[in-house]
Amino acid sequence: MKRPRKLWIGVTTSVGCGWIAVLLLSCAGSGPPGADELATPLQLTSDPADDRRPAWSPDGRRIAFESNRDGNFDIYLVGADGDGLVRLTDHPAQDRRPSWTPDGTRIVFQSDREGSVDLWRLQLETLAASRITDYPGDEEVPAVSPDGRRLAFMSSREGHLQLFVQPLNGGDSSRVTDSDANDIWPTWSPDGTRLGFFSQRAGADDLYLIGADGSDERQLTDHVANDFVPAWDGGDWIAFASMRQGTAAWIFRVHVDSGTVQTLADATGHCTEPAVSPDGSHVALACRPEGERQGRFYDLFVVAAVWLEVES
Repeated sequence: MKRPRKLWIGVTTSVGCGWIAVLLLSCAGSGPPGADELATPLQLTSDPADDRRPAWSPDGRRIAFESNRDGNFDIYLVGADGDGLVRLTDHPAQDRRPSWTPDGTRIVFQSDREGSVDLWRLQLETLAASRITDYPGDEEVPAVSPDGRRLAFMSSREGHLQLFVQPLNGGDSSRVTDSDANDIWPTWSPDGTRLGFFSQRAGADDLYLIGADGSDERQLTDHVANDFVPAWDGGDWIAFASMRQGTAAWIFRVHVDSGTVQTLADATGHCTEPAVSPDGSHVALACRPEGERQGRFYDLFVVAAVWLEVES
């Protein structure tokens, strides 16, 4: 691989402190530093536990995530500058995979509170949780649509994991994918018409696109290494983790039309589960030191969204 060439650097925009809940009104987490200030990754968490699945608030000032720092997995919130850590759920079950509603008042997550894994809605004003799904099998990795009206997720109700969409407030679900492989980790396009996901249909994990109605499915990446955990980045790019650069996962993005691939300039160690800030200027990551892929917990980091061209 040739030396990467710098293409673009994001610039932080100023956003006022949005309302989240009476309990969370403090603006201690006022957003990440500007891209020109963030020469090295900003570490948000440091705990002998797994801090995973970062999810930006709609105003870009806070990041929800899952952590087992108190024994089992619960949902937490931290400022994008690393301040103001708050625990949102406190339940003996496993609460994981947070996804914000666009108005910033609710977080959808998965939990096995009733035995099987179902999707739940957390009201941030009261911290009251209510169940959304109750199907045979498990429903996992919820993704709220950009308009806040629909919910994409993966479900094992048909025997293996496939993608489904249903109204956020409950109702009948419709199956989106229909393959013999597991289809995993849905992510919405900004206009709400398409879903990205990853699937091992051709020997390795690759990224795919499909209409939210199940139409126009196509393969997006085709690499011998595993490409996984996609996250839509603006209008025409999808960020993802990949093993393309060796034994440690790294963050890339692919253009959904041209197939052009770029790599994130700055991360730390073995990084996965990218989440791009609403203004595209920063990327939140779950990382652990390179060379310690096994037996080491993940922490959360924020880096400037500097993308480098990958030349073959």
